[in-house]
This record gives sequence, structure tokens and C-alpha cells, in this order.
Amino acid sequence: GWKKIADAMPQERTAESLFKRRNVLGALLGIVAVYAALFGIGKLVLGQTLLGVVLLAITVGCFWGIARLFEREKWAEPAH
Repeated sequence: GWKKIADAMPQERTAESLFKRRNVLGALLGIVAVYAALFGIGKLVLGQTLLGVVLLAITVGCFWGIARLFEREKWAEPAH
């Protein structure tokens, strides 16, 4: 299963490390992005163009924020 991958990670993952501000912010941005995308597409389909475009712009902003969070993450090289 995941043991090989977990063993390759340099730091130990604990419940404490999962609730860091960056992780919580990423989760919240992801939730907002999904709902904004769903409602944005729905508004476009139903003819409320301006609101649909605004919601889709919020979606893009959230995904940009998530990408910025990923850039700051320290990634371990996979063990071969």
C-alpha cells in the first residue's frame, strides 16, 4: 500500500501537521473554487452572464491561490 511512499517522506505526518494554516487555507480555497465553478456555470447556462463570469473569475482566483500554496510546499524527491 502506502508504506513505500510514507517511508520515502522525510518528515513524519501527524494530525498536528495536517492542520497547519496553509493546509486549511488550501482546503477552503478548494471548496470555494468548486462551488463557485458549479454556480458560475449554472448562472451562465441560465442566462445570468455577469454573475456567472464573476463566479468563474472567483474560481480562477481560488485555483491561483492553491497553485501558490503548492509552490511553497517542500516536496521530497521520490526514492528509487
